[in-house]
Amino acid sequence: MQSKTMIIIALVAGLALVIFNIAISYNEPDTVSAEIASTEVANTDNTANTNDDIANKPLGQQPKAILDKANNQIEQAQQLESDKMAQLEGQ
Repeated sequence: MQSKTMIIIALVAGLALVIFNIAISYNEPDTVSAEIASTEVANTDNTANTNDDIANKPLGQQPKAILDKANNQIEQAQQLESDKMAQLEGQ
């Protein structure tokens, strides 16, 4: 009897998780996820090129190149955030 109860509890918990995931994905706007996905792809491409550039620089210039890369990523993130805020204010 105890194993039947554990199986039922596991099935109910699994069903609850599935329903929760469906509810979350239903409430999330599609435009935001598509924009985030495209941004991640663009950042991945930029990161690959930047890492090669940093590795090719002399050792004395590598820390500055790493800081410049981090600053560029922060600026891109801030720009993306301000664009999103402007888009939300426009709606």
